[in-house]
Amino acid sequence: MWTEVIAAHDRDLKRHFEIEESILLPALESIGAQALVDRTREDHARVRGCLADTGTEVTGRLMSFAGLIRKHVRFEEEELFEAAQENIPGKVLDEISEASRRE
Repeated sequence: MWTEVIAAHDRDLKRHFEIEESILLPALESIGAQALVDRTREDHARVRGCLADTGTEVTGRLMSFAGLIRKHVRFEEEELFEAAQENIPGKVLDEISEASRRE
């Protein structure tokens, strides 16, 4: 199961994080939304740390990963993406959408 989580990360989640970090977060920083940027970076770091963890048993890693992803997705849907849609220029949102389709 853990191998499948790693594969899903490498296939989907890694690119999602890269797009957020290279396009969305700089745009949010430019409008002064530093708290959202900081939270996103912290969430990403926690997920990456969980994926790199080899000291915890697999069941513990799975539970931790699931909890981190659940909280991060809720944060994105309720706060991050709302702020982006309300405050980021349309051309930046289009760039994010285009980058997401490339993979």
